[in-house]
Amino acid sequence: MARAEEQSIEELLEQGKSKEEVLDLLSSDFPRQSLLFHLNNIPLPEARRKYRYFNILLMILLSYVTIKKLLIAYLFKDYAIIMLSSLVVPIINIYLLREVWRFHKIGYQFLAFLAILALVHAENRVMPDAAIYIFVSALSAFLYFRLFPKGGQIK
Repeated sequence: MARAEEQSIEELLEQGKSKEEVLDLLSSDFPRQSLLFHLNNIPLPEARRKYRYFNILLMILLSYVTIKKLLIAYLFKDYAIIMLSSLVVPIINIYLLREVWRFHKIGYQFLAFLAILALVHAENRVMPDAAIYIFVSALSAFLYFRLFPKGGQIK
C-alpha cells in the first residue's frame, strides 16, 4: 500500500504538481496522515536532479563502508557469534543505502547520526575511515537540509 502511495505521489510531482495539489488530489484515495508522511519524506523532482551527484557520492561512500564491514565479518566466519554481531552494521547500511537511493528523508537523518556514532568504535577512528565517516555525516546533513527545507514541509 505504501509503495502505491509513493508511486502516485512521485508521478504527480514529476508532472509539476505542488505538494499541496498532490495532497488534494490523492486525499480521496489514501489516508491523509499517510499522504502527509510520504509527501514530507520525498523531495521535489528539481531538488533530486540538482543534488543527484552528491547523492551518488554519498551512496558510493556508504557502499565502500558496507563492503569493508562485510569483508571483516567474512574474516571471522569461524566464530559464528562474532560473525552474526558483525553483520548488524552492514545490514543497517544496506537499509540506509536503500533509503538514500530513494531520496527518503529518514535515510539522511539516520545516516548523519549513525556516521558520527560510528566514530565511537576504535576501529572506525583510523584514517581514512574517520575522514570518511565525518564526510558521510556532513554530506548527509547537507543533503538533508537542501532536499528538505523547513518551508517545504506541509502540515
